[in-house]
Amino acid sequence: AIALSGQATLFNVPRMEGTLSKDGTSEQFTGEIEGGYNAGYAFGFYTYDASATVTASTDFTKAGFWVERTVSPVQQYMEGGFAEMPMIANDANTSGTKPIMKFFHPYTALKISMNIDAGYSGSNLAVSKIKVTTNDGTLISGKTKTLVAMMIMMPAMAYTYLEFPAGDGNDYVELVCDQPVALSTSTPQDFYIWLPPNTYADGLEIEVTFSDNSTFTKNTPTEFN
Repeated sequence: AIALSGQATLFNVPRMEGTLSKDGTSEQFTGEIEGGYNAGYAFGFYTYDASATVTASTDFTKAGFWVERTVSPVQQYMEGGFAEMPMIANDANTSGTKPIMKFFHPYTALKISMNIDAGYSGSNLAVSKIKVTTNDGTLISGKTKTLVAMMIMMPAMAYTYLEFPAGDGNDYVELVCDQPVALSTSTPQDFYIWLPPNTYADGLEIEVTFSDNSTFTKNTPTEFN
């Protein structure tokens, strides 16, 4: 579900949980936003995190509101895309009584394509898990803070800054396949993993675990972005 917050007191903004429509194009909320709704001062975030906090930025170089929440290191495989991807929305409505939300995602996608070499003569290979770890210890999951710039403050910008507080996160993410995904010798099989946009100075380590518990490990170039 998506959480919706309306700016009222600037600090610890109330939030409410909604239900996604069957066609996936809209979110229905019931009741009223505590403190009232001010046009241009609302935002949403997906996935819903009941423990998330929202506070106004006190740094004039980073104007907006901080959404602090926990991003799981475990991602679920879905063919051709993502099962879930954290998103942020800001209010495109500067007048009226209902927020108009525009969603953006502050993450980037890592695409991994795999197939079996034509000369391979072993047993069939199926992927059960892919683990991506930063070689320099950079945090890429766990407690995260996203700066949301309100449309009324910074038109056309949904976020301007994403950070993982030091010491309160993980240097890895894992893509888990509920059912092992078979590889073939013909068409490469694509896997998508979302990561924070960054320049990883020492690169990434990618470890693939197969259904027979065998593993394959590969490192990206020293600097990867």
